[in-house]
Amino acid sequence: METYRRLPRRVLDVSGPEAADLLGGLFTNDLPSTGDAGFAALLTPQGKILFDFLMVGVDGGLFLDVDEETAAAFEKRLKLYRLRAKVDVKLRDDLTVVWSPDPAAETPAGAVAAFRDPRLDALGARAVVEAASAKDVEDGADAYAARRIGLGVPEIAAAANAGRNGFAPDERFLMDVNYDALGGVSYSKGCFVGQEVASRMKRKGAVRKRTMRVVFDAPADISSGDIAPGADVKAGEATVGAMLDGPADADGGAIGLAVIRIDRHKDDAPVSVSGNAARLEAPAYLTTE
Repeated sequence: METYRRLPRRVLDVSGPEAADLLGGLFTNDLPSTGDAGFAALLTPQGKILFDFLMVGVDGGLFLDVDEETAAAFEKRLKLYRLRAKVDVKLRDDLTVVWSPDPAAETPAGAVAAFRDPRLDALGARAVVEAASAKDVEDGADAYAARRIGLGVPEIAAAANAGRNGFAPDERFLMDVNYDALGGVSYSKGCFVGQEVASRMKRKGAVRKRTMRVVFDAPADISSGDIAPGADVKAGEATVGAMLDGPADADGGAIGLAVIRIDRHKDDAPVSVSGNAARLEAPAYLTTE
């Protein structure tokens, strides 16, 4: 497990003869087959993201790789939706998630599931392993956040306003955070919670908001907290967006993520956040979608 590090994630195990029918009607994406992986979200009926997660198909069901702070609430929500369906939903305290920045990293010995990050290869590889076997593995939260933010990939974290990397639940639509471009939604799969709103936004065609990289001209004082989630991104006196995540030390500088009104911002216009000069860059996956 030399190249792997622990992540602040939990494993939610969903199994049972009616699990596929239940989850297929809830999640924004198709369910992966055994051994395959996918990325999806669970939305509110109003179309905002409540939970995001990676999923890997295992014999008899799915493992969901979920932010540790949202995992218990996610388990509770799925149990509410379950009603009388023959579905077992449980957090696995005996399992944990480890991550390698190398997408071709060798699978750790004894892993019960392993997969490349389905969003972007550059996000590396993950494995679900016995928690006892990972207790001495180095923490990888900061390294992973730097890689993710550097690539322009948003992610939920329940305690986003308490110094953790990520945005808060029930705040953002799928397109706001580029989840459509990251393979997190299927518009042809049939019904899912919030589908009507998500599909209507897709049909309109004109995307007004996107998550962009905010590259600071000089290293920002990350510890000061003055560049926090929700801080205004300004072009001159006009507010063109709001910070979503970071900043983090990535690509040799301070980089954050922000949701930007792309219809109000010119590509070459400088911006600032809390007095810190910056420029906006579209993530590579958006420019090639």
